[in-house]
Amino acid sequence: MMNTILLKESEIKKLVSMRDIIEIVDKTFVDLGEGKTINPTKLNLNLGDSEPTNLPYKASLNAMPAYIAWQDMAGQKWAGGWGKGRREIGRPFINALIMLVHPNYGDFLAVMDGAWITNMRTGAQTAVILRYLLKDKKDITVGLYGAGVQGRTQTEALTAGLETGILHAAGSSVLMSGRAPELDAVRVGSAFLGRCRRHRNDGLQTVGRGEATLEEIRWLPKGHTVGNSRLITMKKPTRVAVLPVGYQNGLGAQRPGESGLAALLRYWWGTRRQSVHIGDQRAMVIGQIGALETLVDVTELKCKPGDIAVFDLDPLYARGMKREYR
Repeated sequence: MMNTILLKESEIKKLVSMRDIIEIVDKTFVDLGEGKTINPTKLNLNLGDSEPTNLPYKASLNAMPAYIAWQDMAGQKWAGGWGKGRREIGRPFINALIMLVHPNYGDFLAVMDGAWITNMRTGAQTAVILRYLLKDKKDITVGLYGAGVQGRTQTEALTAGLETGILHAAGSSVLMSGRAPELDAVRVGSAFLGRCRRHRNDGLQTVGRGEATLEEIRWLPKGHTVGNSRLITMKKPTRVAVLPVGYQNGLGAQRPGESGLAALLRYWWGTRRQSVHIGDQRAMVIGQIGALETLVDVTELKCKPGDIAVFDLDPLYARGMKREYR
């Protein structure tokens, strides 16, 4: 009877370290060079990552089978990157799944999370290459651009076998996660604005807002439709104000947040309840935010053209607006 082991990321982390992975990658590269390991060309499934596919997902998925001779193990990894959906709900760009198969009996020995292994293996191969290029040299200076997942795994792999001196390969997300003590320095950016991945009672305040004057106000009758990609029908006579800013100015733009179902629901609810403030009055956005104009419901509000509307605006995404520091 076949028994298949299921392993999640937290379980895999307990079984293997970066030093272990470096040695595994080294042996596999040697095996591949000797023609023992079989590593076919990957098969790509284009889910809208590039032309000619016009799917809306901005994703790409690769099937990567292999046979590792020195381990006498066959398997396949499904790995891909999602540039739209996963980012919108705050999940990492890369996702992957690995299946291990007995090469003689065809039993599926294990199915496991592959994202962490993918990231660690990519970092480890740099350390393996430098091991042969530098040979006996142990003291090096390395520059890495970006403090994302690969920035961290590359750094972890390099420090596993080389002396790098001052270690600085992290930004606000690492600072807020509590992993900063592992490093000599952290470059704080989005945390200054309170717009990094947050947790309760973190003491941060959100910085950044936009201001624009109401351009036009008019009454629209019941049954009137507004919007571009998704039409909204007025259920009753509605007083509508035109705000001369849109997503091209950064209105409504959000950074990736925390992951999980609760975060997804909060994100979904937030996109449905977007608003601006006119004085101490709250005006709800009607439909979707436009490219350069946005409609807001001012039926019950006291306002006139020229009044100032204030709205949340991430300075990172602000475009075409004068910046003031107050």
